[in-house]
Amino acid sequence: SRKRKKWICGIHDTTSRFHGDGVRYKAKLIGVDPVPEAQGDKMCWDSMMKLKGFEAAARKQGKHKQRVWLKVSSTGLKIADERTGVIIHVCA
Repeated sequence: SRKRKKWICGIHDTTSRFHGDGVRYKAKLIGVDPVPEAQGDKMCWDSMMKLKGFEAAARKQGKHKQRVWLKVSSTGLKIADERTGVIIHVCA
């Protein structure tokens, strides 16, 4: 049916947008925390809470979160400074 074809095209369209440069999202960076390996939700939660603690301490000193572009593609993630465009971090 027509609806089914539209839905199948929608899946292809959503995955194809991650090829090449990928998709760019505006974000604020609270920090980067390297972890030994992907170990599940608890490890992610602990890392995020640690970074949020650092961010809260920085906020008390009058510092702001860095504005960045998060670029998501089929090859990995890139974090780039919003103003300068300089790549801050790459995760392939």
